[in-house]
Amino acid sequence: MNAKGLSGLLLAICPISMMVLWIAIFPALIGDSDTTEAGLKLALENQAAWMGLGMLSAVIFGGLFVGLALLSMQIRAAGGPGSTLTTVSLIMFIVCFAVFASSTGLTVGAFELAKAEGVKAAVPVQLISDQIGAGMPMFWGFGLFLLGLALASSKAVNEYIGWAMAVIGVVMVSSLMFDVSNSPVGIVLWMGMTAITTVVGVMTYLSRDAS
Repeated sequence: MNAKGLSGLLLAICPISMMVLWIAIFPALIGDSDTTEAGLKLALENQAAWMGLGMLSAVIFGGLFVGLALLSMQIRAAGGPGSTLTTVSLIMFIVCFAVFASSTGLTVGAFELAKAEGVKAAVPVQLISDQIGAGMPMFWGFGLFLLGLALASSKAVNEYIGWAMAVIGVVMVSSLMFDVSNSPVGIVLWMGMTAITTVVGVMTYLSRDAS
């Protein structure tokens, strides 16, 4: 499989898998929590499931950013319309991966600290992990905006799909000004990002052998 096929496969599989994991599987096996302390208690009560789902979540979420970065690299390498934009989008997705990796490491550290010294000792570490990822929508959204413009300009996928990705990116960045995490707007935004990214992945994978 070439790099184009790999990026398409990652973008086709990871967003939907991530949504199913977080909306259905994780709550069913671990449970829901409203506070950081409650979340750590649930993790300690379901250690095997938490570790297994956590590792799977890390692979899927990380794979999404790898797929977006690979697609940016391909458009950049091809030259032509929009290729300059993907230089910046590539950097944005690398930043997202780095932020996600840092947040994941702190979450694992908080879990280990909770096992060793109790939940209350681990809460500050988990709060830092959560706040590290708080600004990710800015980089992620800006990257999607630029990649969407590049896709529309280069006709790498359907032009309207590229514009839709650009719009999703703008909305994602704008969402930082409002608290949409637990609102219908946030759900619609997440579903829109999932749908558009998946469509781009499918179209990219199907055109993997095209020059």
